[in-house]
Formats: sequence, structure tokens, C-alpha cells
Amino acid sequence: MEIAVIVSLIFLGIVLLMLEFFVVTGTVVPGVIGIALMLAGVYLSYINFGTEIGHFTLLATLLFIFITIYKLLKSNTWKKVTLNSSIESKVNEISGTLIIGDKGIAISRLAPMGKVMIKNIMVEAKAENEFINPKEEIVVIGIESSKVIVTRNLNNQ
Repeated sequence: MEIAVIVSLIFLGIVLLMLEFFVVTGTVVPGVIGIALMLAGVYLSYINFGTEIGHFTLLATLLFIFITIYKLLKSNTWKKVTLNSSIESKVNEISGTLIIGDKGIAISRLAPMGKVMIKNIMVEAKAENEFINPKEEIVVIGIESSKVIVTRNLNNQ
């Protein structure tokens, strides 16, 4: 009966440790409980069967852990539960329709980032050295990759 308890403790500890590694990572609780159960199983082995069997149990437990981790990492099972898609788009794709000097209106407060409407296209823009309130007219003063840089349209004030 003692052997069954020791094997059960070690097996349950390994299962909890694998759950910690592969399923509920970062929670720590299953890992700590799993390590405690494995240590309890090895300790009971030392106490009940002596040093030689205790060493054998410790070695077998460590070997079984490493083999289990290796097999789980090498299997393709984890590819079924991992996210394999990639995002190719950009946040604010400006497809050459906007040029410096285009005029528009601020949709949200630019402090310093916000939404603007230019040529019936809503884009995220950055205000240059100022805050711009909603419904104020703006003018494009720069375009850097996916950023539109605007300022107040001083010609209409």
C-alpha cells in the first residue's frame, strides 16, 4: 500500500507541474503543490524503504519529469492550441491619398494624439506642439510612415 501512495503522490505532482508549465502558466499554485507532492513522495520513499530506494525514486522522478517535458514539447499537440496567425496590417495605413497641405477637422481632442477627418478619411493624427479641440479645422504639416502630423489651420481664424 505504501508504494501505491508514493507513486500516486509523485504522479499527481508531475501532472500538476505539467499543468503549471503548459496550461495555467504564471499562476504558481499548481506548480508549488506539484513540487510539494513530488517531494513528499520521494521523502516517504526515503523514510519507508531506505536510502538506496530513496535515491532510485528521486532519480526516477527527475528522469520522468525531463522525459515528460521533452515529449510534450516535441509533440505537435501544442501547435493545435497555440495561436499561429500573424497580423500583417498596420494601425493607420495611409495609402498615398493624404498629402501635406490637406485640410480637415478634428473629430476628437488631439492631446497630442487624436482622430481627425481629412478628405472623408478618418485617421489618427498627432498635433504639433499644441492641443487641438474637437471641431477645430486642421492642416496636415507632415506624414511619417503611418503618422499624420497636423496643426491648427490658422488661415481660417
